[in-house]
Amino acid sequence: MYDDGLRSHQAASGGIRVSLQKQLYTLGTSTRGSEEFLDLLRNNDIKMVVDIRRFPTSKFEHFRQDQLSELLAKAGIEYSYLGKELGEYRSQGYRAFVDTDEFKQGLDQLERIAEQKRAGPLSVLSVSPGAVTADSPA
Repeated sequence: MYDDGLRSHQAASGGIRVSLQKQLYTLGTSTRGSEEFLDLLRNNDIKMVVDIRRFPTSKFEHFRQDQLSELLAKAGIEYSYLGKELGEYRSQGYRAFVDTDEFKQGLDQLERIAEQKRAGPLSVLSVSPGAVTADSPA
């Protein structure tokens, strides 16, 4: 189910179910401008973005990690980076990576962050829209 470009999920990946009691959205950077991106977050009452891109850079300057975190801060939206823990592009392949303790620890961190942010839904920024989703094939 898509809602204005954000994908809503009960978070799970690779058969690992995350017991979040809040709504979690995945969002790819796409080719959106910075204002369109911020409007998308605001319109869905997103209070925090967790960046799970393994390499948090982009050909669009506003999506590079340093500029993105500054852009979000100015808009009153928190930023957290978990790309080392959850990002794609693993030497053993991402499907194999989701079965590792490292990945499970990353999901635990994501769950802790989500539980601390009770004010609104959380958005997970990913290169691939299917990085942490309930409908990923097993």
